[in-house]
Amino acid sequence: MASGCFQFGFMSTPGACAADLRLEVLNAVLPREPDAVCVMAPSNNLTASRHPEEAGQEFEKYLKAVCSRWPKVFCTGFVPRLTEPREKQTLFEQEFHRRSAKLGIRYYPLADYFSLNSLNLWCRDGIHLSDDHGMQILKELIWVFSYQFMESSAPQPLVQSQRTPPYQPRFVPRVVVKGEERSRPASPLPTEWMLVRSGRKV
Repeated sequence: MASGCFQFGFMSTPGACAADLRLEVLNAVLPREPDAVCVMAPSNNLTASRHPEEAGQEFEKYLKAVCSRWPKVFCTGFVPRLTEPREKQTLFEQEFHRRSAKLGIRYYPLADYFSLNSLNLWCRDGIHLSDDHGMQILKELIWVFSYQFMESSAPQPLVQSQRTPPYQPRFVPRVVVKGEERSRPASPLPTEWMLVRSGRKV
């Protein structure tokens, strides 16, 4: 895997279907607690299950087992095979996607990144990816999906409440008075003085 801000560990059980993987997860002993767990949809259920609904039930049990151990989980689809009809693989892919959405787990499809016309992406058996081409694409996709998931699940910074500035009107009304302006004296005129005594005016 590419070096950088992530470190990866892998659990792989050759030939395992969802039921086998569920037992592996429940009994797994990890050297450290992962920040996130990526579950790849089990392509071996294409042959182990009779129809998509049965595969979906086993996949849902598998996802619940993973979520019972780790809080941050996301899924990828399975890598398509050259040995199975494309229509059948699409039905299984849709069922796996539906089961993960039911549990609120993010799902990243893989099939669109592997063209069935590019035979160099697979080994001669048409099932496993080639080391020089197919696996290179898969490891890059796992890195990108992990980055997207970690970025979207990171806690958002708290927004500090800002004080609302005091209301300021956009214009100040002016009072206009028409007519002749009279100046008011600073003090009363002498003729306007009045002396007040008890009982009489002077």
